[in-house]
Amino acid sequence: MSEEPGESREPCIVRAADGWTGESDDGSRWKRLGRLAGGDRLGCTLEELLPGHDPLPYHYHTANEEALYVLDGRGALRTPAGEFDVGAGDYVSFPVGEAGAHTVENASDVPLRYLAVSTMTEPDVVVYPDEGTLCVNAGAAPGRPRGEFTLRRSFSLSDGTDV
Repeated sequence: MSEEPGESREPCIVRAADGWTGESDDGSRWKRLGRLAGGDRLGCTLEELLPGHDPLPYHYHTANEEALYVLDGRGALRTPAGEFDVGAGDYVSFPVGEAGAHTVENASDVPLRYLAVSTMTEPDVVVYPDEGTLCVNAGAAPGRPRGEFTLRRSFSLSDGTDV
């Protein structure tokens, strides 16, 4: 949703009552706030993880910076520097590249709610070091529906074969 410079528009307000935009098999759910509000270059997702779950494997982006702001609950954050407890009010930034590798898990007995914020640059390559794979995304930024990608392929880091 691009606007001409200087062109004004009504703000697109996403309300709590608007409901969730997705749910995983484990019952964790998310709302793509940035997309719902008409954002192009900045993504923001409200995520709610049930106890014992994590949304994504340990990963980093080669084109997109990410950040996490915890709203409620407690989580276990893993980065290249180690593991850290995070809780309500904590903010963490994940730069582009290996230094920004991360995953967060809900290690508590109550839901963990946080905002995941990211730039929406494409193409992007997402690397999953623990799994030994990478995923090339083109045509849409990470976090967009799969149908919007013109290219989305995963490869083995060890031999380059499709996975």
